[in-house]
Amino acid sequence: MPVTTTILKNVRQQAVVKFIGSGVANIDLRADLTQPEETFLGFPNVNVTIKTAMWSTTDATASPIVVQRSVSANVATNVMILYGTADWELDQGAGFVDNVGSNSNVTVILPAAGAMLYLVLGKRNGYVGPDLQTANN
Repeated sequence: MPVTTTILKNVRQQAVVKFIGSGVANIDLRADLTQPEETFLGFPNVNVTIKTAMWSTTDATASPIVVQRSVSANVATNVMILYGTADWELDQGAGFVDNVGSNSNVTVILPAAGAMLYLVLGKRNGYVGPDLQTANN
């Protein structure tokens, strides 16, 4: 079953993305997370952090979920390997966010046996909303 990716929430400072199935899926910081009224400032300027990960895999030991941020197709700058069923509330539970490679797209690899993953992303920089002082004048 291919991966189904659903953007559950996309507001100015946060996005929540759900992945379910098996295979590879991507979150494109420009195409998937820019709201219609926002301006995307480009990949060198964007900062999208991973605040929380909640997941469940069918095979808890042999087939992990892999979440990676890459600067190119062949070089992963940040890799998270998730086994079993759990959640990491990095920002609230541990007091930090995962910001390594935060200016690159997110690739998710779900195992062949199937899995589910929710990512809560913090949209820190790189998305500029309309100037509400002058937008309607």
